[in-house]
Amino acid sequence: QKKAIDKIDDFNVKGLHQLFLARKLLFAQFKIMMPLQITLRLNKALETFKKQSPTVSNSQNRIAKDIRMLYSEDLQEEHWSEPTASYVDFAVPSSKLVIQFDGPHHFLFINGQASLSPQDQAMDFILRHEGWTVLRISYIDWNRIEDRPQNERIAELKRILGQAQH
Repeated sequence: QKKAIDKIDDFNVKGLHQLFLARKLLFAQFKIMMPLQITLRLNKALETFKKQSPTVSNSQNRIAKDIRMLYSEDLQEEHWSEPTASYVDFAVPSSKLVIQFDGPHHFLFINGQASLSPQDQAMDFILRHEGWTVLRISYIDWNRIEDRPQNERIAELKRILGQAQH
C-alpha cells in the first residue's frame, strides 16, 4: 500500500498543478508551508511538465498577430511563469505584464453567467502577488471582433485590455 507522499506520482498534470497553486496560495495568504517532502516531489514532477510543449489553439494563433502589434518589443508567447509553474499565453517580462487568451475551458457557467475558473483565479492571484499585471481577453470578445479589419481589431483590443499601445 502506498504512503500518501507516494501518491503524488499518480496525479495527472492538472492535479499536480492544482496542488502547486494551493501550496502557493496557502503561503501567500497565510504563510503556511507544505511539508518539505511533498514540496520536493511536487517540484520534481513540475520540472517534467515544464519540458512539455504547451498547446496553442487556432484562435490564440490568430489573436497573437494583433497582440504582437500592441506589444511588439518584448513580447514572449507561451512564456513559462515560475510563480505559477505554468505557461502563460503572452508575457512582457520587462513590464511584468501577462496577457491571457481565455477559451471556453477557462470559464464556469452557472445560471447562464460566466465566471473565471478557480484555477485561473488562483493563477491571477499568485501573479499579482508576485507583482505582475494580468490582462485577459475572452473568446467571446475575440469572436465579436475577429472578422473586423486589423486596425479596428487593434483599437478594440486596446479598449478591452485597457492599455495604451507600447
